[in-house]
Amino acid sequence: MASSTTDGKDPNRDDISIISSIPTESADSTTCLPPYSALLFVNASSVVIEKIISYLELEHNDKKDQIISDLLMNGRQALYRHREDIIPEVLSQEQDYSNEGESPLLKLIKQYITEKWEALLVNQPIIVSFINNVKKENSIHFDNVLTRMAEYGLICTKASLILSIVLQLFSESIDDECYTKTNKFVDLWNSITIDGIHGINTASEDIPEEELNEQTNNKNSPVYLALRMYFEDEIKQLFSKLKIPDRHNTLYDVAIDNVTENGWLEGIKSITKKITKTHYNLLAESIQALIEKQLSARSTQGNLEI
Repeated sequence: MASSTTDGKDPNRDDISIISSIPTESADSTTCLPPYSALLFVNASSVVIEKIISYLELEHNDKKDQIISDLLMNGRQALYRHREDIIPEVLSQEQDYSNEGESPLLKLIKQYITEKWEALLVNQPIIVSFINNVKKENSIHFDNVLTRMAEYGLICTKASLILSIVLQLFSESIDDECYTKTNKFVDLWNSITIDGIHGINTASEDIPEEELNEQTNNKNSPVYLALRMYFEDEIKQLFSKLKIPDRHNTLYDVAIDNVTENGWLEGIKSITKKITKTHYNLLAESIQALIEKQLSARSTQGNLEI
């Protein structure tokens, strides 16, 4: 998984070029893509981050890193958790934009999110093409999704920015209200990240059957590929934590493919005979705990009051 590096690239910029300029045909690369985890975005250096720091006048604020991390993970609304650490004039300026127009902070976070998904998708031409098509054919929906994520953050989707974006772009039925005030998106997220690609059938009332079949039966569909990215990150982290080696350099891929297709509990059975019983028992216990934790966190999402 690779991020391409080119000689002469601006050292102050950690993104790739704008998404429309990413080629939609795959290219060979020998370098490594950044991890898919959204935690990458908090730690990354970025010109946009410096602009956010400057706009909020955080240069000499001891809680600068904490505030920036919260904003990037939880959206512009997170600013109001830090009222005591933001200059009142700056906070008032942001509040003035709440009911009309886009605030400077919202625009910067939107720019930052765009840079991050561009970087993560450099070797994913099919997903890039899907995003570009939505942007071209339904620009209002595209901007609504980007604005929603910049305003409210990742909600329940800390593990994968890409999967969250693709799911929201795929279904216009996911609006601000169901994203922040109901469990509709949370339920879809839990279903697909626990039960695998067929979990998208949770959205059968909102998406035509033909489109659902295309996403579930085609392993090159945008949703399938985005879900595989999600499980690739999750499985590699989990297996590394449990010290399960990538036997013959194929074990991880076998697990990733089968979990993407069949979900955690069924998919992981594909490697029963490929690892020790001790490792498998540890893995099964860890997965069960992961699922229980994810489901226990299910609660109605609500945005912060400004």
